[in-house]
Amino acid sequence: MSPSTLTSPIRVYIVEDYHLVRTGLISMLSEFESIQFVGEAESAEDALSQLDELQVDILILDLGLPGMNGIEMAHIVRQRWPSIKIVIVSSHNQSEEVIAALGAGAQAYAMKDIKPYRLAQVIEMVHEGAFWLDPSIASQVLSLAQTPVEAQTSVYQDFHLTERERDVLQLIVKGMNNQEISEALFISIHTTKAHVGSILGKLCVSDRVQAAIKAISEKIV
Repeated sequence: MSPSTLTSPIRVYIVEDYHLVRTGLISMLSEFESIQFVGEAESAEDALSQLDELQVDILILDLGLPGMNGIEMAHIVRQRWPSIKIVIVSSHNQSEEVIAALGAGAQAYAMKDIKPYRLAQVIEMVHEGAFWLDPSIASQVLSLAQTPVEAQTSVYQDFHLTERERDVLQLIVKGMNNQEISEALFISIHTTKAHVGSILGKLCVSDRVQAAIKAISEKIV
């Protein structure tokens, strides 16, 4: 996906307490025509006082904020402004924090060493409804979910997932969108969408983020 294919800019707001990091991200991402920054704050409290007055599509959020942390803010944003999608950009890579951030409503979790072009792509993907995890984080989270084959078999029997659906779910947890899953498994995009829909139904969840969280917490992958 090219970060210049959108017909109108994605309105982005950033919450980051380090001035140098915040201004650096704004400067680098402003190079992409698909992104328009509409505001910034160095604390969750300051940001929350401004969001009612702004039209925000994507919130770039750090976890280690002074006062209210990023996870607490994500919970509030999800309740008050459910249309705003959240991209975590943090130096924190502990699996527990990643899961907590996803549970709070984040659609993406990136490390601060992510390349600007890739972050612009992530912002576009999240804006279009995708879920994304930094590959290094996905590997750590998946490592927590490793169980003996016998245990995995019993869980999959409970949810009635097919082997192909299991493959698709593993890639969802890794943060791949439908096109990437289609290419990785050599199946059509139509078939991929059908598998994703079936997985959501069998897991009794409404979106990919919830499916990923359930897959990790229930040790399905």
